Amino acid sequence: MKKSLIAAGFALAFAMPQAEASLFNFSYASSLGTLAGTLDGVLQADHNTVTVNSIVDFATFNGTPAPSLAFVSSYDTAAGLAPGLLPTVTLDGSFIDFIACVSSACLSDSTTSAFVFAVGNGVAGVIGNPVYAGQGVFGSLPSGETFNLANWQISTTAVPAPATLPLLAIGGAAIWRRRKAA
Repeated sequence: MKKSLIAAGFALAFAMPQAEASLFNFSYASSLGTLAGTLDGVLQADHNTVTVNSIVDFATFNGTPAPSLAFVSSYDTAAGLAPGLLPTVTLDGSFIDFIACVSSACLSDSTTSAFVFAVGNGVAGVIGNPVYAGQGVFGSLPSGETFNLANWQISTTAVPAPATLPLLAIGGAAIWRRRKAA
């Protein structure tokens, strides 16, 4: 019974999708300065695509902390080009569809602090080139500038994946069973 329970736990852990929750430190050097921060996201099974959940703590621009960025969205969705998309970045910088703002008011108020990356998405296709744009404390580039891949950096700090939880439960059950038998 115990061996089959352990085998089932391993099978369950390996059968689960291998998306990994992680924190990603990023920076981008625009013509006006350097944007830096930490994304909370999920690294997908391709080990390149990250679905962004939020900006952790505060992003900075030229080393100065910006206000909390509570609104995070796909820029294609926010611009009305493709409803329901999730904010996404790739580790290699080939696709970035991401807007972060103090509130959703940034979509209609050009004074609200926000930054946008449109690389390889629908907005970039409409504009004709990949773009980084900032407003408010992120610099005055409301029309954006051409995104330069050489200025994009991102690195990851892994958080244990949910697939480890069944293994933890099996270990706890084994310890409980051993104590009960003793």
